[in-house]
Amino acid sequence: QQLQAATPPCQGVPAEVRSNFITNELRARRFFLLPSLITWEDTRRCGGRAESPPSHIPNDDELLDMWRRACNDPDSWTRVPVAADCRAAQGKQASFEAAWSSLQDSVEEEQKIAAHY
Repeated sequence: QQLQAATPPCQGVPAEVRSNFITNELRARRFFLLPSLITWEDTRRCGGRAESPPSHIPNDDELLDMWRRACNDPDSWTRVPVAADCRAAQGKQASFEAAWSSLQDSVEEEQKIAAHY
């Protein structure tokens, strides 16, 4: 009853859309869990006290958030970075560095000219 008042009505998500959303969302959760899982394994390997392993399984609040997002936009699952995104980011960084280097060269050239006069 309280849930119905707090959230907009959703007519349900078709099974195929729901399955696609859940598949992609859980894939992203597993991907972003990897650093925590590695830390947990290292702690256990070194003899430290490790609680139960971290999990990609969502809790109730996370499930509710997933449900809301799927109702509002079936393509709103969490995205996993792909190599093409990384290459694009590296390309932007390289072009920024080239522009910065060119700007520094211009400043140095102006300083040389100003020192001459």
